[in-house]
Amino acid sequence: ISTALWFDAADASTITISTGVSTWADKSGNGNNATQATGSAQPSYSATAFPGSLPGVAFDGTDDIMNVSTTAMRNTTHGVYWVWSRTSTSGLGDAYRPMIGVRASAGTGTDRGALHYVKTSNNFGASYPYYNGGSQNNYDLSSGTAYANTTGYVMAFQNNATGWGVWRNGTLEATTNVLGTPDNTNIGYSLGGQYTVARRMNGVLAEMIMVQSTDTTTRVLIEGYLAWKWGLQASLPAGHLYRNAPPQ
Repeated sequence: ISTALWFDAADASTITISTGVSTWADKSGNGNNATQATGSAQPSYSATAFPGSLPGVAFDGTDDIMNVSTTAMRNTTHGVYWVWSRTSTSGLGDAYRPMIGVRASAGTGTDRGALHYVKTSNNFGASYPYYNGGSQNNYDLSSGTAYANTTGYVMAFQNNATGWGVWRNGTLEATTNVLGTPDNTNIGYSLGGQYTVARRMNGVLAEMIMVQSTDTTTRVLIEGYLAWKWGLQASLPAGHLYRNAPPQ
């Protein structure tokens, strides 16, 4: 598996503390670190922030946000996987709370939506990544299983030339059927929210992995790894390959 970036709150050696977390080092070896120079916008790190008293980087929902500069997702399929929990529905912006935003080259303050949101109006999911400068057949759920506060989730986002899909705890939440490959405008991600549409997540990010693959076997493997590492294996569906045992 070609890993493009990897943030792991369980590895305290990757966390640099200034006022808060000023740098979260990329474990992939590619140097795609998450950074924030402004002290007031730095999230906090705690060895017990994630449900189950596990490590996590906590974003306050008001001004905390980190930059990730990478062109690894340009013009190629890729999957992004993350483990997170929402602390509260409160936060800056409207009814949408994103953990991972998509950044564009017009400037640090420019965004192109997010990989996934939780709506404070009904606690269902939505996805709005504007990868190619136009509406991408986004989804905005009005039914399903609601997200809960202080509950851990394993998320998977996969894109290719024909669309993208989002999985929650190994179960497909929703999918689209239009172009989902980022173009050269995209310069990376933001952790904890979006920029120009001021939306922030009041929640905890435990781990994030990006790979240049949309293979189903790869997705299931990474879901299994993350679920067992963060105590979420019971949330995987009954038919998931790694519900009853971790990957070897």
